[in-house]
Amino acid sequence: LFFGARMVQGETKQVLHHQRRTVMAWASGTHSAAAISQLQNASWAGIIDGIQAFCGVSFSANGQLYVNETQWNSCLALRETCQEQQIQFHVVIGGKVPQDKDPQLGVDAAIALSKKYRI
Repeated sequence: LFFGARMVQGETKQVLHHQRRTVMAWASGTHSAAAISQLQNASWAGIIDGIQAFCGVSFSANGQLYVNETQWNSCLALRETCQEQQIQFHVVIGGKVPQDKDPQLGVDAAIALSKKYRI
């Protein structure tokens, strides 16, 4: 939300403008218990719209995506909490994007990943 002013017949009136904002927070499976606790805390209700989660997904040298299953599994409770709280869950893809590979490989890999892990 932001406030503005406008002139109406010589008077200045405050006008409330509604704008959509998105507040995302970073989290990882390594510290998911603390993140889950914060998301479930009533004092944070409605503040965080989504989580950008570091869950062991990264680009490999061949342009595909690699998933470290141990790190991915450490994010499952965080993902479930996001679903319960109706908060967006976004997976951060780490590593360098291979510049010499067809970008479509990464796109196809991301689509396959989203289908496999239902994200």
